[in-house]
Amino acid sequence: MARIVCFGEMLLRLSSPARERLFQSDKLDTNFVGAEANVGVTLSRMGNDVSMVTVLPDNAIGDACCDTLHKHAVETKNIVRQGERMAIYFLETGAMIRPSAITYDRKYSAFSQAKGDIFNWNEILKGADWLHLSGITLAVSEGAQKASLAAAQAARKLGVKISFDCNYRPSLWTGREAEGIKIIKDVAAHADLIFGGDKDVQLLFGISRNAENPTVSFQAAAQEFFKHCKHVSHICSTNRTVISADSNTLAGFIASRDGFAQTKSWDLFNIVDRIGGGDAFAGGALHKLASGAPLQDIIDFAVATSAVKHTIPGDFNITTEAEVSAMLSSSGGDVKR
Repeated sequence: MARIVCFGEMLLRLSSPARERLFQSDKLDTNFVGAEANVGVTLSRMGNDVSMVTVLPDNAIGDACCDTLHKHAVETKNIVRQGERMAIYFLETGAMIRPSAITYDRKYSAFSQAKGDIFNWNEILKGADWLHLSGITLAVSEGAQKASLAAAQAARKLGVKISFDCNYRPSLWTGREAEGIKIIKDVAAHADLIFGGDKDVQLLFGISRNAENPTVSFQAAAQEFFKHCKHVSHICSTNRTVISADSNTLAGFIASRDGFAQTKSWDLFNIVDRIGGGDAFAGGALHKLASGAPLQDIIDFAVATSAVKHTIPGDFNITTEAEVSAMLSSSGGDVKR
């Protein structure tokens, strides 16, 4: 199995229970989450050696977050403990025609206030096989941007492969769109594996997408990434159709410089929790790619991993490789006896 380092901000998720409106009742469910940590938990539960790098306040909330990572066998020795508060996001889970809605409260968090030079990347990345980064972290602060770019540069020098999820969140870049495009391109230029599709290519390189033919549109997008990012060897993306908050279809694409594969479309009805589905996809793909699996196996496993996540409350994908493999070989849903 691989040794993988994940870097990014972690948040406290506060969500309305039982599909209620936010603050409809006096209860909120709590989870510790984060795009890169979500990927890390998936990878750890599939047997990889995972280390989380972030900044958490040195208080009871930061302690509880570390305890949650320990529960999933994610190493925390490279987490810096400083600052006064942890970022929060509020989730109202949608139903039928009412979409889910997220409200962020992450300003002045310990992670966003940290300087970009507080991490010794040469030491942190020693012996690592992969470094995982995402565009969400780049939106948090200038310090997070500098740290991410420094991590990518150190990884390249050390021969550590880089996984990067473009993960452009418009609400996090409001008024800074040009800055966001530039830094995402700068980090993507170092990546070996990119999670991104035609929407990302349209944003980053101004290439129009073919919404009528997702397969053709993805293949064109992959070629743009290969042209602009000299280190990248694989591009992955999901293709989601939203029928309602409870029902989606999900498929996936993967391209290498000399190959392409896609999956069947999964029907996801009665969705329990969609949040973290993309991170589960990334974790599943990276797990299989790191093991040397062929393209079709990588993308089939990645989409199945994401599909399973839609059945699990919270951002973390609490499943195993064996469970995902069993889903691929059966129709699922029946009682296991």
